[in-house]
Amino acid sequence: MKMFYSPLKQIDFAMNLINKLSQNYQLAIDPSTLTVKDLNRLQVYFKYKNQGALVNLVKKGVLKPRKAVANK
Repeated sequence: MKMFYSPLKQIDFAMNLINKLSQNYQLAIDPSTLTVKDLNRLQVYFKYKNQGALVNLVKKGVLKPRKAVANK
């Protein structure tokens, strides 16, 4: 039996996953516009460490990479 969560729980879960990526990526869109497909891509990354899922989220404009800060 599949469990369906409310949109607010889905957004909260997605934000928790994105916060785990906060060293390298940041959210580029409003959290309320995240789709189930975006959430599935985040789950694929964390379950299988599939970098292609993150690349797809960057291409779609959901995430944007953080600029590397040079230490001087």
